[in-house]
Amino acid sequence: VLNSPLSGVSARQGRYLIKRVLKNSEETKLMVAVAYDTLANDAQVVLKRWECTNLPLARRAKELVYYEKATQPLTRLRHPLLPRVLDRFVEGKHYYLVLSYADGESLEERMQKLLRPLAEREVTGYLNALLNALMALEQQRPPLRHYDITPSNIMIELTRGRPILTGFQVSPPPQSLETINKGSQHRTTRKLAISPYIPVQDKPYDQRTCIYSLAACMHYALTNYAPPHYPTFPPVRLLNPNVSVALESILSRALMEDSRERYQSYGEIQRDLKSLL
Repeated sequence: VLNSPLSGVSARQGRYLIKRVLKNSEETKLMVAVAYDTLANDAQVVLKRWECTNLPLARRAKELVYYEKATQPLTRLRHPLLPRVLDRFVEGKHYYLVLSYADGESLEERMQKLLRPLAEREVTGYLNALLNALMALEQQRPPLRHYDITPSNIMIELTRGRPILTGFQVSPPPQSLETINKGSQHRTTRKLAISPYIPVQDKPYDQRTCIYSLAACMHYALTNYAPPHYPTFPPVRLLNPNVSVALESILSRALMEDSRERYQSYGEIQRDLKSLL
């Protein structure tokens, strides 16, 4: 949670009142906040705001249209373990996306609070539930995939204990990328921010990439050892001997560096997992 001058600022002509800012990136021009919906009894929502180009106006208009199209597929999602799009709108040079709010804590917050591994039964429940959510995304036409599966984007509900998959990414508009790269013809030693939960060698990303990322999160939950473990993750039982051999085998296969050696689909890994539920 960030201390931000945006706290208390409203959007959509006063309807959404920002309560606290969760993220504010100058690089991606994205702000994420928890806000009150004053037209829904002050219910809490998640507010995402992208800042578009100020001038020229023609470029700003193109960027706003880009975000409208990029977020359109998310409006079709109707799954209890995925955030629901409640509203989309433009205000000035900003594009807003309003999502349902999950009252709870992220898996990362839970691990940092407990400072110990989670029980196998709890983790297998999370893994199975999140595979169901990923399968629902895959069934969309065209298929949707989540390429930022990390412990910070897995929210554990406070009341029902269900895992909610949050943090869907929207890439910057193409012209924004051109602007970033323009004038940077020389080489730089600056490193790109790459999540340790993503197998960087995967090209292109597909179901096997998401399986790897999800398995990496569950490895962390079972061992209390966060990545990076590149190029390979140590066997789970080496760090937590209380984990069953069967679950260790499932995660070891899901975390293979070569995507051809991993589970090839969500259904395939879920079939092996069901014997542990």
